[in-house]
Amino acid sequence: MSSPSAEVPVRAVVSYHYADAEAELRREQLEPHRVWIRDLVDRGRLLGAGSLDDGSGAILVFETTTRAQLEQDLASDPYRVTGAIRAVDVANWELRHGPWACSPLVSTGDDGHARNAAGDPSADSRSETRR
Repeated sequence: MSSPSAEVPVRAVVSYHYADAEAELRREQLEPHRVWIRDLVDRGRLLGAGSLDDGSGAILVFETTTRAQLEQDLASDPYRVTGAIRAVDVANWELRHGPWACSPLVSTGDDGHARNAAGDPSADSRSETRR
């Protein structure tokens, strides 16, 4: 059963869109941006991030406990603070399969179904149990 105070993970795929006009600003902010990334990885809130091959932007995959935390994390990125990004898209992501489905906020029950932190099965989701 779900308890009112249980944390249910918020997963999102964030797309950064770059413009050539901000290229120099991104170069100047690259090290602070990398420190921001390392901090979020260390906190377990950023699962992965990287630039697109064509240089047009980047993809970041987050797992936070609330949408407000995600927005706060995004707002603190030095790229965003300094205007080095043209646009940002955020899409909620229902993670169902793969190694990220076994993150700290999601566990797998004896029946093989992924469960959120409250212990409730995620609808239609299954993940493999690693032994």
